[in-house]
Amino acid sequence: MGIEAAEQGVDAVRFDKNYINDPSQGYEVWRINIPQDVKDRAIVSLLNDLEIGYGFFQYPWFIWRKLNLFFW
Repeated sequence: MGIEAAEQGVDAVRFDKNYINDPSQGYEVWRINIPQDVKDRAIVSLLNDLEIGYGFFQYPWFIWRKLNLFFW
């Protein structure tokens, strides 16, 4: 999967369809040599930050925007 900027926000796209199989797109794949135990420790240290509450009060705004785009 890939996440990219779009005209109306942010889109999640399939990497194979939108990049690998699309000759008009270019991309680079970097391999970074980091030991697996360092990656595991980094993930564990970030888990507490990832489990914070989402902006639930922002839902009405996004719903209102979508309705306006759809109807007006």
